[in-house]
Formats: sequence, C-alpha cells, structure tokens
Amino acid sequence: LVVALHRATTENVSASAATLESAQLVEATVLSSLQTITDGSFTIDVDGSPVVGSGLDFSSTISLDGVATILDTAITGATVAHENGFITVTSDTTGVLSELTAFAAHTTGTFIGELLGLADGSGATMTQGAAASVLAVETKVESLTATKALINFKGSCFIDLVLDAEVDDIASW
Repeated sequence: LVVALHRATTENVSASAATLESAQLVEATVLSSLQTITDGSFTIDVDGSPVVGSGLDFSSTISLDGVATILDTAITGATVAHENGFITVTSDTTGVLSELTAFAAHTTGTFIGELLGLADGSGATMTQGAAASVLAVETKVESLTATKALINFKGSCFIDLVLDAEVDDIASW
C-alpha cells in the first residue's frame, strides 16, 4: 500500500534552517572513546562564519545528551540536540543564507568529528537552508507521475472526487 499526496491546493512551505545530522551512534561505544578525551576540538562554518570548538572535556560525560550539551555550548549561531542516537546541529537562521559545513579538524586538540559521525565521509547528512516557497496545485496525473518516479505501484485511487474531465487523462496515463 502506497499513500501519496495529491496537492489539490497551493501549499505554503516555511523557510527552513540548515542541519547537520550525525550517523546514528551507539551510545556505549562512543562514550567509552569520548571519555578519554579532555582536549576535543573541531571547526564548523555556521552561516558563513567559522566557529572553533576546542578544549572540550568529555571525561565526565555519561550520555549523548551530555555530549550534545557540550557541543551546544561550543557552537555559536546553532543549536545542538540528541535524539535516538543522532546528534543534530541546526542553524539558528532560516532561508538560503542558513548554511552549515561538516566538522573539520582544528589545528590543535583531538578531532571529534569522525567519532561523532559529523565529519565528511563519516555518515553525516547535511541539508542547507531553503527559502519559503509556495508549491503550486498539481493535477491528478502530475501527482501520479511524481509518485511513480519515487516508487513502483500498479493501481491508484483518490480520496477526492475524480471529475469526468479527468477520467480520460488518468486512464491514458
């Protein structure tokens, strides 16, 4: 069963913030490694401004929530949170100027980006901010075509009424 949206009216999409999400971490494994680090460091660009985190002491950290708190304190212009093994850095701004980079090594200290899955090539997922937009109304055939591009399906139905004028187009699709 595939359920998809047919946008019968315009949709207002709010501006979004840039996010950097770690690979899913195994708390016990990451914490045992982090607890040996008292000089953790990284660099990240937040909205075009470089931010350096250095001298980060994880020796008494007992959870990924605690790790997120340390990172949140170190990064200005963004918020850091932990949920379900993922550490997410979210820019405080929204729109096309809301941008983040992956963690990179700082000139001093122990680089923590790889360990936290927030560096390039470590499984991190980055999404840059986007401007607010208005999504246009789509025809039923356009919604079927968009859905078919994402997943193969063999039949369809619509919750709302299919107009007589739409039947031939849907049937030939």
